[in-house]
Amino acid sequence: MHQYLFPSQLQQRNSKKFTSTIALLDKRRFDAAAIEFIVDDGHALGIFRRSGMQKFLATIIPGYHGPSRKTVRKHLDKLYQHHRTSLRDSMKKIPFIALTIDLWLNSRRTHFLAIAAHYYDERMKHSSTVISFRRFHGRHLSYRLNSFIIKEIEKLNIQTKIVAVTTDSGSDIKGATSSNQLGTWYSCDTHNIN
Repeated sequence: MHQYLFPSQLQQRNSKKFTSTIALLDKRRFDAAAIEFIVDDGHALGIFRRSGMQKFLATIIPGYHGPSRKTVRKHLDKLYQHHRTSLRDSMKKIPFIALTIDLWLNSRRTHFLAIAAHYYDERMKHSSTVISFRRFHGRHLSYRLNSFIIKEIEKLNIQTKIVAVTTDSGSDIKGATSSNQLGTWYSCDTHNIN
């Protein structure tokens, strides 16, 4: 009967034969390592479904196909929630925070917004942490930027700890951050020089 199957059906059939040879614990361990690979190196969520990667996996671990996009997304959501909780808990101990906020446009004309917190920890060691990074859709009016920044700060419950904010001198980001809600506003010297 297999002579009547399409090549893709044969591949699926053959891959199912080997699936049982990989223990569930091994598959979970492999998936966790694969997801860590995707996060650490910034790969696409579906990298393990590409033909070259499938051939590579078939060579080194017959029967293992890598995590699906759905599995990766599910695990990324859990990792993100864990990271946000950990970040919120670590920020509880910090008395004063200065922010740097940058809004930029990439070559594909997509806007990105990054918010970084700078502080001294309980051992007086200077630390910087990215607290928000995302693509920003739509027109970038000061009000919308301010609303997003305030929501991110409220999610971490650090609104009373912010003493200063540094941005470039772009009209939208300057307008969004120059109110006293975010502490004293400073213009970025590096942006001013360039």
